[in-house]
Amino acid sequence: MNHQKKLILFCSLALIITMSSLAWTERKQSDYADGKDWWAISFIDPSPTNDSMNFVIENFADNHEFSYEITDQNTTSDPKIINIPKGSSRQISIPQVAPAEVTVTLGKQTKTLNK
Repeated sequence: MNHQKKLILFCSLALIITMSSLAWTERKQSDYADGKDWWAISFIDPSPTNDSMNFVIENFADNHEFSYEITDQNTTSDPKIINIPKGSSRQISIPQVAPAEVTVTLGKQTKTLNK
């Protein structure tokens, strides 16, 4: 009987340690900013019936200096530079209405939105 109690205790401890380490790993992986280097852009209102070109930049990258420009009927605006700290997002309001193209650059990466 004593041998069975030791086996049950050992299995219980092993299960608790395994579950704890898996929970810690999952929590760490679900954090957007923890050791990750990415950024995203999206329209505030992506509806095709809305002509607004206002957009959001979310930054989870180490670099924080973004530039963006708007292309509207073959005219391109001067690039505008904005700083967005890691873990933050910023809404950008622009006067142009669709159809237009928003080009955002961070370092050597470029992303584009069209409407």
